[in-house]
Amino acid sequence: MIDIGHDGNFTVDIPATNFTQYASGPSLFRFIITAEEENGMTAIPLVTEVEFVETFPSEDTSPPRVYLERPISGRMVQRVIGINGTATDDRSLERVALYVNGNFTQEINLPLTSNSFFGFDFNTSKIANGPATIFVEAFDTSGNSGNQTVEVMVNNFVHDIAVVDASPSKTVVVQGSSININVTIQNDGYFAETFNVTAYANTTVIVALTNIALTIGDSTTITFTWNTTGFAYGNYTVHVHATPVSDETDTADNTHTDCKVVITIAGDVNGDWSVETSDLLDLSKVYGSSSSSPNWDPNYDLNGDGKVDALDLFDLSRNYGMCAYAPPVIDSYYPLADPTISEGESQEFNVTYHDPDGDPLVVQWFLNGTPTSTLDNYTFTADYDSARAQAERKLLLPRKKRNFRNL
Repeated sequence: MIDIGHDGNFTVDIPATNFTQYASGPSLFRFIITAEEENGMTAIPLVTEVEFVETFPSEDTSPPRVYLERPISGRMVQRVIGINGTATDDRSLERVALYVNGNFTQEINLPLTSNSFFGFDFNTSKIANGPATIFVEAFDTSGNSGNQTVEVMVNNFVHDIAVVDASPSKTVVVQGSSININVTIQNDGYFAETFNVTAYANTTVIVALTNIALTIGDSTTITFTWNTTGFAYGNYTVHVHATPVSDETDTADNTHTDCKVVITIAGDVNGDWSVETSDLLDLSKVYGSSSSSPNWDPNYDLNGDGKVDALDLFDLSRNYGMCAYAPPVIDSYYPLADPTISEGESQEFNVTYHDPDGDPLVVQWFLNGTPTSTLDNYTFTADYDSARAQAERKLLLPRKKRNFRNL
């Protein structure tokens, strides 16, 4: 019985468990409600019916899915490796476990979501060299599990030298000036090594260092100076190569090729081969800065004194309005020496070339001063009147120097 007061309003909460005591499925329950006054008078009973329907969630039988991103199956690995990927589930993930060669290694609890990234670090020196099986298994909150397996090759007794970085002190250089190149080399192997390092500007050797020694896991930064005197205006890639050491198999990282330098005229601070208003505006933004300033950019320090001041502005003004263009370059040609052929015989001439600025080039062949072919190769056939003939090739480009060689 419930005391409902004088207004006659009341609410009764009936737990669903009370219904399940009397019904094993959908059922219709009848409620009879009567009201009695304090003086004993009763109202006409109210009859109402309630339909009870019990719902049960469907059973979760779908396993999670595992997508391993690293390591890549079939790759050689060494030292500490990252094992990472993504797990997904149609409801909620719980955890992910790592097994190596069938042995449990680590477990990570995942957020209770349907999609989650995971990552393990595993030291491969704890297992034997050779094939290894990496098995990752994900579990959802219902106890279902899914997995993925990758096979890798463990090789922790390797010789491996790597050139990990090469950075110039300037990327835009005044022709004839010097810049520093900082090169970082690392011993990624399991043996102390001694090796040589050679740096090239495109194909020209600019420094050769010998007998550099590194202990296991050690690294060193070498600084060398490149004097650009004698180098033509143009775009240069500084290649730094460490000679492979004995029994080294991973030689792809022995060469670093991501060091770019432009050689140009003084005042061309943005490396676009001309000294104009844009260079003046760019220099004005860092005017008054020094090597300790937050806006310091060594490309604007034209005289290399560690600050951008009136002297640099003067160097720019001297070349204002001037342009610098790199001449075309002949990479190879054939034949290398003057050929001798008999009447009726033919001789093929060919050439490979490039333009440091990336501009298109036109090849022009001349025979005794007369233009003949504009192809990359030219075939000359001797006749009875050609006692001595001279073939000449030229690379032509408006406003550029011409590189040519007489054959």
